[in-house]
Amino acid sequence: MRKHVAILSLGLLLWTSCEQDSFTETNLEEQEVIVQFNVSLRQEISPFRTTRAIPGNAPEEPTPQKSETTEEPGSGTEVTQPTTTLTFVDYAVYDAEGTYLRHARKEINVGPDGSAQFSLQESFTAGIYKISFLAHSVEDAQFSEETNVVTFPKINDTFWGNEEFEIEAGETNQSFSFSIQRAIAGVEFHPSDEVPEQVHHFNIETSCLYNTINLLDGTTSDATIPLNYSYIFTAEDRNPGTLVSQIFYTFVPEKDESAESSFIDAITLSALTEEEEIERTRTLTNVPIYRNKITRYTGTLYTARIVDGEFSVNIDSEWDGYIDEVLEE
Repeated sequence: MRKHVAILSLGLLLWTSCEQDSFTETNLEEQEVIVQFNVSLRQEISPFRTTRAIPGNAPEEPTPQKSETTEEPGSGTEVTQPTTTLTFVDYAVYDAEGTYLRHARKEINVGPDGSAQFSLQESFTAGIYKISFLAHSVEDAQFSEETNVVTFPKINDTFWGNEEFEIEAGETNQSFSFSIQRAIAGVEFHPSDEVPEQVHHFNIETSCLYNTINLLDGTTSDATIPLNYSYIFTAEDRNPGTLVSQIFYTFVPEKDESAESSFIDAITLSALTEEEEIERTRTLTNVPIYRNKITRYTGTLYTARIVDGEFSVNIDSEWDGYIDEVLEE
């Protein structure tokens, strides 16, 4: 199985303003060293592969997607997925015991080739430190110094990583390489049917979307927000052969010891007319979510219900492997 990570290559330039021979060893240990972090994000951060770019290349949750071919459920064929777009990097510095020292947020400068980079400057005395990075695209995400928790009002693709490093007294030439990994799960609904003329919009509702991550250790609490989403179909969505999928993201809390995964308790899907009349609706319960994986549901989403057979679930991912399940009617 392939594992996709976002690689942060950090080059640290350290310098002092005084002559080294004028300091005792004690002075060197107490002296603050200016550290310049030059950080580049390589394109491995974009394993959400697309055959067609979505408007603005900035996925919200859920994200409507289009595929020009109809695939059989469980075929294993790659379905159109959104392009990862990262706009910000939150970072926090801790001492060796994990005591919070400082936090900041930097914007990522994205180049024409999709690469991104930023730089930051910090001062350290000699010692061992921990640094955490959180790359995302949600400007309103809030960090708490008291709890180390970042709270998101919405969830897009997000990467997290934490590493320990040491600043040595008097050392003026050090470099470190860190890596950060995807911190969220995706839930995708891929239709086997085209959008009927009478269906005007599609709703997704859930009361349980996990929206926090601890910047120090990468864990997610049980805190949730509701998701109430309505997508209005366009004329392009109704082109023959076009399949319109939806995807949303959630952070993933620790699963119970006896459970195979964490879950979203219930998700309700509804295809409606412009007059809010229901053409098709169903509620899925105990939807499994896995960090760095997409739970992909494939089946009829939009056509009025007449006879329904099995609704197959293929937990499918370029991210980190495959898990297949079947939901009975």
